Amino acid sequence: MRINYVDSCAGSGKTTAAIKSIAHGVERLQSRFVIAQPTRQLIASTLERARQMAPSVRWRAITADQYPGEVASEFRKALQARDVDCILVTHKCILDNPDLRGKVDWSLIVDEVPQVDFSFQKNLSITWDWWTEHFDVVANSSCDALLDVMIKPGHASIVDQWARNEEQDDVVAVVQPFFNALVNPHWNLALTRGDWMSAGWQGRAQLHAHGWLQPSVLEGWGDLTIMGANLTNSLLYLVWKSQGVDFQPHPMIKPAFPRHDDTTGSRVRVKYFTEGIWSKTLRNKCGGLQSICNRLKDHVDGRHIWSANGDVQDWQWTIPLGCRIPPVSHGLNDYRDFDKAVFVAALNDMTSHFAWAEKTFGIDPMELSRAKAQEAAYQMIMRTALRDRDSDVPVSVIVPDRRTADYICGLLPGSRLDFLDLGIPELGPSQRGRPTKVVVRSNAERNAAHQKRKKQLKATVTALRDLQERVTHDGLVSNENTLYMDYSLEDDLMNQTCHSVTLSFELTTTSRSIVNHTFNSWDVVRDELRRCHEVVFASKANNWLISGATFDPDASPDTTKGAANVVQMQLLQLDFDDSPLDPERVHRIFQDVRHLLFNSYSNGRDGLWRYRMVVPLNCPVGSEAYKAIWDICADRVRNIGYSVGTKLGESGINSGLDISKRTPSSWFYLPCQAKDQSKSFWIDHWDGVPMLDPLEWLDRVVIDAPEYQEVAAVKNHSPDLRRLLERLVHRETVEDADHQREECRKRAYEAALEDWRATTAGEGNAGFWRFACRLAQAGYDHAEIAQLLNMHHGDSQSNRQDRKKQIKSITISLGNGRT
Repeated sequence: MRINYVDSCAGSGKTTAAIKSIAHGVERLQSRFVIAQPTRQLIASTLERARQMAPSVRWRAITADQYPGEVASEFRKALQARDVDCILVTHKCILDNPDLRGKVDWSLIVDEVPQVDFSFQKNLSITWDWWTEHFDVVANSSCDALLDVMIKPGHASIVDQWARNEEQDDVVAVVQPFFNALVNPHWNLALTRGDWMSAGWQGRAQLHAHGWLQPSVLEGWGDLTIMGANLTNSLLYLVWKSQGVDFQPHPMIKPAFPRHDDTTGSRVRVKYFTEGIWSKTLRNKCGGLQSICNRLKDHVDGRHIWSANGDVQDWQWTIPLGCRIPPVSHGLNDYRDFDKAVFVAALNDMTSHFAWAEKTFGIDPMELSRAKAQEAAYQMIMRTALRDRDSDVPVSVIVPDRRTADYICGLLPGSRLDFLDLGIPELGPSQRGRPTKVVVRSNAERNAAHQKRKKQLKATVTALRDLQERVTHDGLVSNENTLYMDYSLEDDLMNQTCHSVTLSFELTTTSRSIVNHTFNSWDVVRDELRRCHEVVFASKANNWLISGATFDPDASPDTTKGAANVVQMQLLQLDFDDSPLDPERVHRIFQDVRHLLFNSYSNGRDGLWRYRMVVPLNCPVGSEAYKAIWDICADRVRNIGYSVGTKLGESGINSGLDISKRTPSSWFYLPCQAKDQSKSFWIDHWDGVPMLDPLEWLDRVVIDAPEYQEVAAVKNHSPDLRRLLERLVHRETVEDADHQREECRKRAYEAALEDWRATTAGEGNAGFWRFACRLAQAGYDHAEIAQLLNMHHGDSQSNRQDRKKQIKSITISLGNGRT
């Protein structure tokens, strides 16, 4: 699909250029046009200007002002009658009526960028079944956090009735936006998996959806153009480009000046009052908007326009001579005589919507904020005298936070930036010297790397799966044919046709040998683990250990059971320690795959949960694929609000999921009764449930988080200051090289630490020395190495006291030059 676009600054004359282009097309080519604009007010203004500029063109506006309740039917008739040259309608008219006969004979110009994302979240705990019985969900093929939603067969009539809600039922009105998007074939709608699978937990249920408008909604016109200020920063451009839309600059519509220059920018002074991210929460911590207004009075003198959130009442704005306009204000051109603007609206999306945009399209949170909240602030301030390029009137602008101020200054070369200290502690002090952050790689680069990684991971899994299918069962069976409690495998089970399953066992944490045991089916594995769970031990040290990995002891000269020795994995294990997260809820969010949940030996101690979940894989995987799947599982836990490691969930409560057990070479105790047997439990989600398919899950692998680098906050000052900034950039280049060296050291440290944590009992002396040598080779000095040895001496399965004593001799050896 091809879309012509016109991208320029606000007030550049896009609409004027479009009117001229339309007049040329009508007079020379007998073309017909439709202009779609966001509001009726803007349409009325454009119609008046168009008739003055091109009186020979037959113009007609079709809006609810002229045809209340009949806009769609009048528009359809006008397209068929073809008795006018150009029709002006609203965005809503175009988007609500995508199937129009005869539109192929018309050129559509969409003036201002339409909204293409959708977010919906409602607590429907009591009425859940009323609404959800009418639609089905299936796994989203590319994002594990989402479930695609569709109308159930035979339920389209009731869903369509709710979407239209012609009776204006107040209860239906709550969910009407969701059903509107559901019935529209041009909206791609998805539910959050965590909320859907947790519905009913402790009596609560949230319907939580995200969606995006597909470019197909504008297909079928003879020619299609979209015009907008900073269009290439818009969410529409970012999303539709990722879907394959071919955006091309319009060959005829050329605004007078596509970008601001110093003539406009030098008239602007931008002020902000917090270095943090402005939000309703921060606003309310400061005492609400009224408290902010009382502090702003000394900085706003005379007539001004202002914008705030919809929950703010007009009377709360206590600054005299203010004129309120909506936060989303593009197209409003009646405020050119104002020279002051105050924008205090907090237009942040929910955390889950940021996550949806990043996981679905690779759009990082900074870009989403820029495309929506910061662009809205820019559009609002451009309603003022700044819209008149020939004016020399200075304009004062106040926005809440540094990131918005930086964005506006970046668009207005020569503008000046000031911090307003409002004397409110919650807003924090100025940090004007602090650089701002920008992404290192573009979304396209991150997505390309992401797709390449997925392809590589799937290729390794496919190779292992094919190998498994070629090798006979007899070739895999080890000499060990019983588990540690004389549990013999039944001979008749050996004749099943399922793929065999090879797992590893060791007798104790200090064991130096591994038992590779091959089971004839996963059902046998489940039954054996269930029988193990019935055993009572006086100490957990008496229990055997299990690993889902198959090891090659000859793969590394340094270890026999380390990360370098892992050949493949067939069993995923998640270990929860000191967790507030009820295992029943974990069971709910993983109900789409076969799994077992059971207590750890110390479960219930201190009133906290300790348990393990094991998930069989329907084919073996390598180490990197295993970690990628583990990360997807961790994301599921995070998506219900719990933190995993350093990655925070919305609640901020730590899930207890042990990230040190993410390594494929980790070992776990076999199931058994808890020390306090009343704390024992076994959750079996097995029969009739599909196993986790690694190839399917790797399609949903989590995209790498964006990397940021620091840059000077404002790059559009006076020539002298620009030269100063150039010198700073040169210095930053040198600092970047130091930063890269530090990153290399960090990666080497993390790799060495992972191998040290995988070191088993009996190998601790050599493993700890090897850990220290790798730190020295990475460039850590002796003091740093000693500090890290003290920090991590207890991280392996070897005796922590012995390792503590070893630190002194390691330090001496390193000092003598040994590595």
